Amino acid sequence: MAELRGRELSCAAAIEQAERGLEPLMTEAKLRDVATTVRERFGDRDLRKRQMHLMRLGRKYA
Repeated sequence: MAELRGRELSCAAAIEQAERGLEPLMTEAKLRDVATTVRERFGDRDLRKRQMHLMRLGRKYA
């Protein structure tokens, strides 16, 4: 915020103050539930990539 001056600084401060008063959109538990649902529905892409890589290596060196 050091580069902000005058009116810009007061606008930024007003936005930060209003933001502090807002309720979070999701609780941490709700966010964890959404992440679990997405992982169950679409799978873990990184895990799939690792599994496919291991399968390719297994075929290559079998």
